[in-house]
Amino acid sequence: MRRFLLIFTLVFPVSSLLAEDAVKPHFAADFSTLGQYRNDSDFDVTERYYDVDGQSSGQVATYLRTQMGLETDAGSSGSLSLFHEMELGWNAWGTTDPGQPDALQQVSQPGMNLRHRQIWAQASLNSSLELRAGFLELQDPSRLFLDHLGGGLSLTYSNGDWTSSLLLGQLPENTLEGLSFGEDNFMTDAFVGGIELRTERDSLELAIAAYGMHDGRAIDRPIDLATLVLALQTELSGGVLWLHGVGQYGKWANSGLAGIDQNILSWAAQVGAQYPVAGGHWSLRALVLSADDSHDGNAHMGAFLGSGKNRSASKILTEDEQRDRYDNLDERIATSLGSLFLNTSGLAIVDASLSLPIVGAYNQELIVAGGWNINPDNALGHRFVGAEIDWSHRLALEPHRASLYLNFQAFQPGKAAAVFVNDVDRSATNRVYGIQLGFASHF
Repeated sequence: MRRFLLIFTLVFPVSSLLAEDAVKPHFAADFSTLGQYRNDSDFDVTERYYDVDGQSSGQVATYLRTQMGLETDAGSSGSLSLFHEMELGWNAWGTTDPGQPDALQQVSQPGMNLRHRQIWAQASLNSSLELRAGFLELQDPSRLFLDHLGGGLSLTYSNGDWTSSLLLGQLPENTLEGLSFGEDNFMTDAFVGGIELRTERDSLELAIAAYGMHDGRAIDRPIDLATLVLALQTELSGGVLWLHGVGQYGKWANSGLAGIDQNILSWAAQVGAQYPVAGGHWSLRALVLSADDSHDGNAHMGAFLGSGKNRSASKILTEDEQRDRYDNLDERIATSLGSLFLNTSGLAIVDASLSLPIVGAYNQELIVAGGWNINPDNALGHRFVGAEIDWSHRLALEPHRASLYLNFQAFQPGKAAAVFVNDVDRSATNRVYGIQLGFASHF
């Protein structure tokens, strides 16, 4: 009876509002079932009877991501929007048991995983000013520094070609102060605030943003960081060019030898181009993250503190956009600092891709990528991270709606990657092969 009453109270007010034609509903969904196999994950295929780490990995899983929104339009007095995004999955076929008593609750026997990603409300105070608050995407224009889901508040003002946004947010962190409201006091939390200016004129998009962050996650070792972002994108000769530059300055207290402070001075940049060719497109991209010097623990920290996100087309060296499984190499060779990643060796990744239609709705794409450390002294003297080849096949069952895909992957690791990934043999460089097969649809 209680479940019936809950459903009734949730549905009835919404249906009443819809009947008044004052609320417009919006709905979108992404569904995917993906199977993946890789022969190895730590570049050493030696069979280990005492340690299962670093051996072959394979899994078939399903997930569904839904987005639901309600929007009112009150004319000149403004409007109100409500948005909710949730994800049902990553539900592995071999472990998920929907038949347990409560399929949406994590218990000792794994059930279907339900995660609420975003829930926020937005009020348009007038035609120029919007206020948004809740759990939302916290992103800078480049996504290199800030790309997280978290609690935040943003105020956006539009005036002609210019748009300015003020952001205040709290980043997720892993230092738990307490479970109750009275035990949580903001002392070990991470906060970020910033302002962004954006304009679009003709074929040029320009964004400038500045952020300040205070991270108190580590007791008595807070990080105070200022970050400046410049983002450019333009159309030229039928293609698209983009450039992102990020600079950081700050202090990491009590983090060096003998408890000295480390002064942070770091940077990151990415550049890319994409042009149409023969009904498809080709692209070139480059990503660089600055490195620390060769003297660990001194008063200088030159490594970039980033989100782990970028525009690289690679699937192993960086995030696989088909489905992020958090096993991409640029994050594995870095140190996790709460919500950010720090790679003292720095990183440079260059990739090229070519996507072409073959017959009808059948498309192929080839991606070639390579990665190198900026400072090999911080990787036992090794510079080469690895080279990657991805060969993707996609068959569109309905244009922009549903497709079948088959991806082949090969990765030749360098010793600069083995230094951070393999806990036994720091020089292991056995090749990694992988395959993906899946079905994806969008509504």
